[in-house]
Amino acid sequence: MTVPGPPGIPNWDPPADVHEARRSWEDFAARHLNTDLPTIGALHEGVALGPALRADIMVPAGMPPFPAVLYLHGGGWAFGSALSFRKVGMTLAANGFLAVMLDYRLAPEHPFPAALDDVAAAFDWIGANAARYGGAGDTVAIGGDSAGANLALAAALRGPDAFRARLSTLLLLYGVYDLAGALARANDHPGLVLQVRNYIGSVSIDDPLVSPMFATFPALPPCFVLEGGADPFVGGEAAALVDRLGRANAEHELQIVEGAPHGLLQHFGDAGCEQGWRLMIDFLRRRSLRPQTITG
Repeated sequence: MTVPGPPGIPNWDPPADVHEARRSWEDFAARHLNTDLPTIGALHEGVALGPALRADIMVPAGMPPFPAVLYLHGGGWAFGSALSFRKVGMTLAANGFLAVMLDYRLAPEHPFPAALDDVAAAFDWIGANAARYGGAGDTVAIGGDSAGANLALAAALRGPDAFRARLSTLLLLYGVYDLAGALARANDHPGLVLQVRNYIGSVSIDDPLVSPMFATFPALPPCFVLEGGADPFVGGEAAALVDRLGRANAEHELQIVEGAPHGLLQHFGDAGCEQGWRLMIDFLRRRSLRPQTITG
């Protein structure tokens, strides 16, 4: 399934083989998405959060403590990395947030619930270690795009009350929350079917932790829900999700960026990308400790 790019950037058409797709995506991101990186205080690559768990940590300039964001990249649970989403993390840091870009385990080698286990472990690690990087670990935002948004919401639903009590916000960015619905909208596109099958493994596609639209929602932190108005993959999921959030009395903010495609926050230089970032950073500033470093 071809992923459209912004003006001036070619479309990315992933190979069928998952290993080739991973290599192709990393090359595409390096050449087209991660150029002109912003200035930040420090970058720590490949920080060990556990025996087989790594993250890149982006530290803002300015005076700590910085509010922390645990970010979960997109990629159909099968590809993507902290490296290929580097500019996303550095943009968060340039705006005053300690960004922990998690390299969670990928399917098909590590199907559900491996990635969710990694999110929980990283969240606990941030609570215990954020201060070493100038971060405030007592409350942490969890955000993600596409498959990462699915993981962010599922992690909040899965965690105990003590987990949710430490969540400052959820950033749910053009996510997929009903996997069967996503397949139906895509007319059971073979590539998407394979991604979903590889991720869910032996569990039902309606399991509330793989399709969190079907979960019983506990008390959740404020949720920022973003979607592109021209997103062919998950268009409509945001409206359905905020309906569920509203019925659960969860504070939320829905933003639709008209004309923007899937992956809009990586389309730097595009007007929709700039709008999406401004909306998200404004939401974070209103609901987190106020960051010390602010850009444009």
